[in-house]
Amino acid sequence: MTRKLMHAWLDLILDKGFFGTIIIPAQNGNVETIKVEETLKEKDVEERIRNKKN
Repeated sequence: MTRKLMHAWLDLILDKGFFGTIIIPAQNGNVETIKVEETLKEKDVEERIRNKKN
């Protein structure tokens, strides 16, 4: 997923107050999941995504 697309998703999620699991199909055929919890802040979500890729 491109960084720009990821930020668009995060903006949408955080603006709308969505909580749950988001499943995002990646270009390479894999699937990325992002769990969003009430206590998460944008920085925390980005950090989790970064850690998942490593």
